[in-house]
Amino acid sequence: MTGTPSMKVSSPRPLDLVEPHLQDQLANLLLEGRIHDGETVQVTAGLDGLKVRRAASLGLAEAA
Repeated sequence: MTGTPSMKVSSPRPLDLVEPHLQDQLANLLLEGRIHDGETVQVTAGLDGLKVRRAASLGLAEAA
């Protein structure tokens, strides 16, 4: 066999990059008692990273 085998390089999906940061923030909020299991949250992204907020504090109705 001649040459080098080609290796397929794949880039991570966007969610794969965001998920660990989101999990860390959600875990911290749960441990601090600022959110509770089953509660709806809103996640926004900006230049300073992800922000997680309780949907109830934003006046958002939970989808049925």
